[in-house]
Amino acid sequence: MNYYSNALVYFARPIGMAGPIKIGVSANPEERIKPLLSWSPFPLEVVVMVKGGMELEQRLHKCFADCHSHGEWFFPVKRLVEAVDRIAAGVPVEEAVDLSDQRGSIKAKKCRSADTQHRLSLCRKLYHANKRAEKATGQQHRIPRQADRILDLWRGYRWPKKLPSAEDIAYLEAVIANPVEHCPVFEIVPYRKRATA
Repeated sequence: MNYYSNALVYFARPIGMAGPIKIGVSANPEERIKPLLSWSPFPLEVVVMVKGGMELEQRLHKCFADCHSHGEWFFPVKRLVEAVDRIAAGVPVEEAVDLSDQRGSIKAKKCRSADTQHRLSLCRKLYHANKRAEKATGQQHRIPRQADRILDLWRGYRWPKKLPSAEDIAYLEAVIANPVEHCPVFEIVPYRKRATA
């Protein structure tokens, strides 16, 4: 299951700093970190490379999942820094890291608040309700402006964030329940007509 036949698992970090540390896999780690330099506020270096593929990389990710930051980057906790230093000193990965000590997955979904889950659920339902209206009438519809404004305020887009009232939620649910009645037909207004209106 190796990513490449000659794949290398590498540990990279900002030059002269303990971390954050990236655990990645590539046939050419030195070339792989070049695109990362444009996003990094610090110059990066590959500290050490070892033979291995995606399987080893994923096992290492699971071993250090408790100090995961984002993507393939990990906070420089003592256990990880010491492991990287030992591997760089020539200690085999299997001795430097207890690969059976898996502490989770970095692919786990981020936790969302109940408020965010509720908002996203209503957004999906509105989208599908609008599609139902289009299917029922054979015309293109759009989500009502009032519904858009409620959701924009809830997200905090363009205005200070404002949680919806019970009436706002009831309105959104009414649109979802009967989209043909609430979702207006999308009309393209010619430019000249718009200019004189």
